[in-house]
Amino acid sequence: MKDFVKVYDDEIQVNSYLKAKDLQMPEQSILNKYSDKIKGSVLLDVGIGTGRTTYHLSKIANKYTGIDISQGMINGANANFKNQNIDFQVGDARNMSIFKDNTFDVIFFSFNGLDHVKTDERILFFNEVKRICKNDALLVFSTHNILNIPLLMRLKISFHPLIFYDYFFKYLKLKFYNLRVNWSNKKVVKINDGVHNFGFNLTYIDPTYQKELLESYSFREVCCFGYPNGNEINTSDLLKTTDPWIYFSCKVN
Repeated sequence: MKDFVKVYDDEIQVNSYLKAKDLQMPEQSILNKYSDKIKGSVLLDVGIGTGRTTYHLSKIANKYTGIDISQGMINGANANFKNQNIDFQVGDARNMSIFKDNTFDVIFFSFNGLDHVKTDERILFFNEVKRICKNDALLVFSTHNILNIPLLMRLKISFHPLIFYDYFFKYLKLKFYNLRVNWSNKKVVKINDGVHNFGFNLTYIDPTYQKELLESYSFREVCCFGYPNGNEINTSDLLKTTDPWIYFSCKVN
């Protein structure tokens, strides 16, 4: 965990995140679908960065709290929303003991923040969600799609020499950093997909398997939304979608 926290604490990264203010299409689809649930809620926004989702969720919820594991990002969020009396805290998704049981109506964990967590520790987040959420609360999160890896790893073609050079160089680096990784016939895998200059590995998971896990954890009414178009994906299409990541929404018992 320390490696990626160090990356996100870096001033250059914080400054780059300060520019982000727009929702992704699946996030907007989810806000549209659950507008009645989110409006007037007690909402926890996990992995906020410098507050990209804060611009939107804090205006809808009755009480908004944003957390991030990076102090640098929280400092950026405080600077972004100076004098707006918004609650930002440093917090770890695996251990949210700073919050009492049965506190939240809605939890958002956007932009694949969960994929930084070790594969065998993802369950810690879901256990914490069930503890700090009220009954029938809404959970929203996104995660990388393992079915997208073959597309990610292939060499892109361009007839522009400089662009093709960039594609080829990244292709070689992807192959090098994942030389010993085998994702064939796997449900979950950690790969280095080049994010933040190949700074760390991230979890990629089969979306159908993730849906089954949620249901086995007693989450209900699981829905899936593709990125980037934000369309809701039915169960049969989930088996073959190659969208780079998938947003999940579900109800918490």
